[in-house]
Amino acid sequence: MKYALAALLALTFVPIAASQYPKTITLTVTKISRSPKDTPNCEGCITVTTVEAHTAAANFILTCEATIYPEHTENNMVCSQFETGAYQARMLSPEIISFWPDDSPGTQGSRCVLYSVRVEEARTKQ
Repeated sequence: MKYALAALLALTFVPIAASQYPKTITLTVTKISRSPKDTPNCEGCITVTTVEAHTAAANFILTCEATIYPEHTENNMVCSQFETGAYQARMLSPEIISFWPDDSPGTQGSRCVLYSVRVEEARTKQ
Protein backbone atom coordinates (compact mmCIF):
# COMPACT_ATOMS: atom_id res chain seq x y z
CA MET A 1 0.00 0.00 0.00
CA LYS A 2 2.84 2.39 0.87
CA TYR A 3 4.53 1.72 -2.47
CA ALA A 4 1.32 2.31 -4.41
CA LEU A 5 0.78 5.63 -2.63
CA ALA A 6 4.41 6.66 -3.21
CA ALA A 7 4.12 5.80 -6.91
CA LEU A 8 0.86 7.73 -7.23
CA LEU A 9 2.39 10.80 -5.56
CA ALA A 10 5.51 10.59 -7.72
CA LEU A 11 3.45 10.37 -10.91
CA THR A 12 1.37 13.35 -9.78
CA PHE A 13 4.01 15.78 -8.51
CA VAL A 14 7.08 15.05 -10.65
CA PRO A 15 5.45 16.18 -13.93
CA ILE A 16 4.18 19.35 -12.21
CA ALA A 17 7.68 20.19 -10.91
CA ALA A 18 9.32 19.32 -14.23
CA SER A 19 6.90 21.51 -16.16
CA GLN A 20 8.24 24.60 -14.38
CA TYR A 21 11.54 24.37 -16.28
CA PRO A 22 13.07 25.85 -18.27
CA LYS A 23 11.93 29.26 -17.09
CA THR A 24 13.26 32.77 -17.58
CA ILE A 25 14.28 34.67 -14.47
CA THR A 26 15.81 38.07 -13.81
CA LEU A 27 18.91 37.77 -11.65
CA THR A 28 20.55 40.77 -10.04
CA VAL A 29 24.24 39.94 -9.79
CA THR A 30 25.80 41.61 -6.76
CA LYS A 31 29.22 39.97 -6.51
CA ILE A 32 31.50 38.05 -8.87
CA SER A 33 34.78 36.39 -7.98
CA ARG A 34 37.12 34.56 -10.30
CA SER A 35 39.92 32.37 -9.04
CA PRO A 36 42.49 30.30 -10.94
CA LYS A 37 42.84 26.61 -10.22
CA ASP A 38 45.69 24.33 -11.22
CA THR A 39 45.46 20.99 -12.97
CA PRO A 40 48.16 18.30 -12.86
CA ASN A 41 49.32 19.39 -16.34
CA CYS A 42 48.81 23.14 -16.22
CA GLU A 43 49.03 26.00 -13.74
CA GLY A 44 45.93 28.20 -13.71
CA CYS A 45 44.19 26.43 -16.59
CA ILE A 46 40.87 26.38 -14.75
CA THR A 47 39.03 29.53 -13.74
CA VAL A 48 36.33 29.09 -11.13
CA THR A 49 33.73 31.86 -11.28
CA THR A 50 31.49 32.32 -8.25
CA VAL A 51 28.47 34.59 -8.58
CA GLU A 52 26.23 35.94 -5.83
CA ALA A 53 22.84 36.98 -7.19
CA HIS A 54 19.21 37.32 -6.21
CA THR A 55 15.70 37.45 -7.57
CA ALA A 56 12.76 39.03 -5.78
CA ALA A 57 12.18 35.72 -4.00
CA ALA A 58 15.55 33.99 -3.57
CA ASN A 59 19.29 34.42 -3.09
CA PHE A 60 21.68 32.36 -5.21
CA ILE A 61 25.33 31.40 -5.18
CA LEU A 62 26.35 30.07 -8.60
CA THR A 63 29.59 28.47 -9.76
CA CYS A 64 31.08 27.78 -13.16
CA GLU A 65 34.45 26.27 -14.16
CA ALA A 66 36.09 27.36 -17.41
CA THR A 67 38.98 25.22 -18.63
CA ILE A 68 41.79 26.09 -21.03
CA TYR A 69 43.58 23.28 -22.85
CA PRO A 70 46.78 24.86 -24.25
CA GLU A 71 47.56 21.88 -26.48
CA HIS A 72 43.96 21.36 -27.67
CA THR A 73 42.18 24.70 -27.85
CA GLU A 74 39.21 23.05 -29.57
CA ASN A 75 38.37 21.56 -26.16
CA ASN A 76 38.33 24.89 -24.30
CA MET A 77 35.27 25.44 -22.13
CA VAL A 78 34.01 28.95 -21.33
CA CYS A 79 31.60 30.49 -18.83
CA SER A 80 29.53 33.50 -19.80
CA GLN A 81 31.24 36.69 -18.68
CA PHE A 82 29.44 39.66 -17.21
CA GLU A 83 29.72 42.20 -14.43
CA THR A 84 27.36 43.20 -11.63
CA GLY A 85 23.86 44.24 -12.70
CA ALA A 86 20.53 42.70 -13.71
CA TYR A 87 20.45 39.91 -16.30
CA GLN A 88 17.87 37.69 -17.93
CA ALA A 89 18.82 34.07 -17.35
CA ARG A 90 17.22 30.73 -18.07
CA MET A 91 16.80 28.36 -15.17
CA LEU A 92 17.00 25.03 -16.97
CA SER A 93 16.44 22.99 -13.80
CA PRO A 94 16.64 23.67 -10.06
CA GLU A 95 20.41 23.11 -10.29
CA ILE A 96 21.38 24.77 -13.59
CA ILE A 97 21.23 28.41 -14.78
CA SER A 98 22.28 29.61 -18.21
CA PHE A 99 23.24 33.18 -19.11
CA TRP A 100 23.87 32.15 -22.74
CA PRO A 101 21.30 33.22 -25.34
CA ASP A 102 19.19 30.40 -26.78
CA ASP A 103 21.00 30.57 -30.11
CA SER A 104 24.54 30.82 -28.68
CA PRO A 105 26.78 28.20 -30.31
CA GLY A 106 29.74 29.09 -28.09
CA THR A 107 32.54 31.59 -28.17
CA GLN A 108 35.24 31.27 -30.84
CA GLY A 109 34.77 27.51 -31.11
CA SER A 110 34.80 26.96 -27.35
CA ARG A 111 32.13 24.99 -25.57
CA CYS A 112 29.73 26.83 -23.27
CA VAL A 113 29.60 25.82 -19.61
CA LEU A 114 26.50 26.47 -17.54
CA TYR A 115 26.37 27.82 -13.99
CA SER A 116 25.55 25.38 -11.20
CA VAL A 117 23.35 26.49 -8.33
CA ARG A 118 25.42 25.88 -5.24
CA VAL A 119 23.03 27.58 -2.83
CA GLU A 120 19.46 28.76 -3.26
CA GLU A 121 17.59 30.16 -0.29
CA ALA A 122 14.43 32.17 0.13
CA ARG A 123 15.02 35.88 0.60
CA THR A 124 13.92 37.40 3.86
CA LYS A 125 11.05 39.86 3.59
CA GLN A 126 12.10 43.42 4.26
